[in-house]
Amino acid sequence: MNKEKNLSLRTVQMSWFEKTRFSRPCGDLTLEQVVKIISDRKSTFARGYVYSLTIQARRCLERGQAEAYDFVKQSMPAFTPAGLFRERRANANCVMETGVFPIDFDHLSPEMCQKVLDKAKTLPYVVLGCESLSGQGVHLLTTGPATGTFKENIGLVQRQVDKDMAELGVQVDKACNDVARLFIFSYDPNVYVNWEAESMKIDPDVMASVQTPRRKDVPRRGVCNRPDIRLAMAGAERYFQAKMAGKVQGSTATPTAGLAGWFNARGYDEAEAVEACWKQFGSRIGQTEKDFRKDFSFVYRKYADQFASKKDEAPIEGAALAAEAAIDVLEKDIELPVLPKEVYELLPTFFTDVLKLEKREVHEADAVVFGLLPLSGATLSNTEVYEGKWVFPSTYTVVVGKPASGKGVVSQIQFLSALWENHLQKYYEGNDTQPVHRVGGDITLAKHVEQMCENGVYPLLQHDSEMNAMAKANKNRDTGGYDTVLNKAYEGEDVLRSTKTAGHIVVHHPKLQLSMTGTKGQFFNAFETNENGLTTRILSYVMPEKVMYKKLPYIKSEDALKEREKAGLQERYEQLAASQANRNTPMRWVLSEKQTGKLNKFIEKQLEDGSDTPYEESTIIRMRAKVIRIAAILSTVRLSETDGDAELDPYFTGYLTIDDDSFRCALSIVETSLEHTLALQSMLSESTGRKPMQARKDWRDSFIDQLPPEFKYKEGLQICIEYGKRKDSWKKALHYWQEKGLLVKREQDGAWVKLHPAPEADASKQPLQPLQPKV
Repeated sequence: MNKEKNLSLRTVQMSWFEKTRFSRPCGDLTLEQVVKIISDRKSTFARGYVYSLTIQARRCLERGQAEAYDFVKQSMPAFTPAGLFRERRANANCVMETGVFPIDFDHLSPEMCQKVLDKAKTLPYVVLGCESLSGQGVHLLTTGPATGTFKENIGLVQRQVDKDMAELGVQVDKACNDVARLFIFSYDPNVYVNWEAESMKIDPDVMASVQTPRRKDVPRRGVCNRPDIRLAMAGAERYFQAKMAGKVQGSTATPTAGLAGWFNARGYDEAEAVEACWKQFGSRIGQTEKDFRKDFSFVYRKYADQFASKKDEAPIEGAALAAEAAIDVLEKDIELPVLPKEVYELLPTFFTDVLKLEKREVHEADAVVFGLLPLSGATLSNTEVYEGKWVFPSTYTVVVGKPASGKGVVSQIQFLSALWENHLQKYYEGNDTQPVHRVGGDITLAKHVEQMCENGVYPLLQHDSEMNAMAKANKNRDTGGYDTVLNKAYEGEDVLRSTKTAGHIVVHHPKLQLSMTGTKGQFFNAFETNENGLTTRILSYVMPEKVMYKKLPYIKSEDALKEREKAGLQERYEQLAASQANRNTPMRWVLSEKQTGKLNKFIEKQLEDGSDTPYEESTIIRMRAKVIRIAAILSTVRLSETDGDAELDPYFTGYLTIDDDSFRCALSIVETSLEHTLALQSMLSESTGRKPMQARKDWRDSFIDQLPPEFKYKEGLQICIEYGKRKDSWKKALHYWQEKGLLVKREQDGAWVKLHPAPEADASKQPLQPLQPKV
């Protein structure tokens, strides 16, 4: 950046974020606007006052309230000095570099802060200088060399500033080394600004210190003298046998990949390792030599940065310990398939971090995955998928099992949404409509539709750990019957409902996620038939028959670190939901042409292998939508992570292509779930396999049991309405009139009428006369 270009420093644009913890930018600001926000005490920005929040944060530090300070800090707005971002804040998503470099000095006394700022004012390349939020540091924005990118110049810039500040004995915080670095807004009325800043000139000695070539005698990280590879083959044999038996959990899906990673991590040469492995394992691995060598080399190089990371581990001992610690995935009493290990290797980081919170049995981990799909999907208020039409990625998951079989883990992970639910409640407090994040299974039909309408753009998560609650609410003749609503919401069709209190309601583009757990008996109550199509839309998972007692931990053994991890996961969940809510346009996901072809072939193969049962064919056909929706949820969550990635579809500008890992993961989940779903559907079809279903009796039926059936549900209701009785109390009114002898059938036309004693007469002596309806 030369001096002529610096005339436009005022208009340099940067991305800003409503809260520090959010990754999605809210818009752009010029550097001049940034200065005004920092220096203006009355400036209202990002729905708050930077001045008041700055004072609040510093008071927290003065009182030693570190957690309170962190909370305020995470709630502060921030900006990215070095880059302009779209979609999210990540190095790969920088659409333009500003030419400005962020510099931080931390942990300074007030006197030293002032000295650093005074020195900065003498440096011609400093554009801006101000105090940090804590008041114990200094933020500087500088220019850089006239040529080169941020990545190429950041090291030079930091060393040049270090040299110029050397007399003060302070050093630059080296954390400011990426273009996505955030600067938190803080109030400073004395902010220093130099709109005429010049391009930074790098001193020759600084240039030489950064560009000094690496010494050739410095070995590659982790390289060490290894014993002869023949001595390692015994340990590799143990590892290979455990891998083939499915007893080793790890990040590699195949034995070939596992062996490549095993030898890479222990520092053995690639050519020597692939040769020895082919000789010892080639005949048992089921691959041609060409494919084996190709796969081995690909994985070995993929994990090159982990080379010799286990160089100090004895080869034989390490493999033995891995085999001893492995678990048997397919337990004897599990008849239905569990999720393959490939699924866990392909899950987004957020999913794997949730799974790491607890040590779980295989089927419990599977249940967590099934529970995370609708739970994560409930954050995606601005995501659509293409299934021949654009729809919200609804997923309906059902986990069935005996009591104490482990299905409760689905309810345990609901804590993730606590911060987001609280945010919605506070943000819409006092409004006519109140969006909510979650409802129970016992919600009535009218309230169900009303709540989806009130939620508007926000998805509604219906979750309950007892499917009986859903069954009872759904079977209530007057307030239930929302199977059709669930079906329409799943397909993205408009939901219509007319109620006496709310009138005519239309929910356009409904957004609903469903997550239910319960016993088999409860499943039969909630989903009593295959005929309405609801069971063909669900993702099912049946827990094994075995139950296990888990010892109660002593209270002092509770892990404080785990609680902090949970809090971090809640923030990430809130961040994902907030970033979706702040989007201006929908995030639209499509399959690539290759993925579409693979999915079509998969469905066709399943139909060929399936039986002629109508519900089975429908279930298989609907696997297509499930795969696409799950893949879209995984892709969106993955994109929200720092290492996420997505490509624009080359044929549909602006559409995002589902990544291959998410597609493969979704395909495996749906394929596994198919066996579970068909098993439950077959039980529903066998009347001998379950108790006969009984509709829930309405308590008001006791009032009219003695009335003729041909009257009470047609003419009786009509009479009550004519005489001004409320619809919810008509049965009670009929019962009262019947007891008083006020209901008779006219002989001339057979019509029922309500009678009334003649006025001004003794009712016991005068004949009853027909009473005229109210007008």
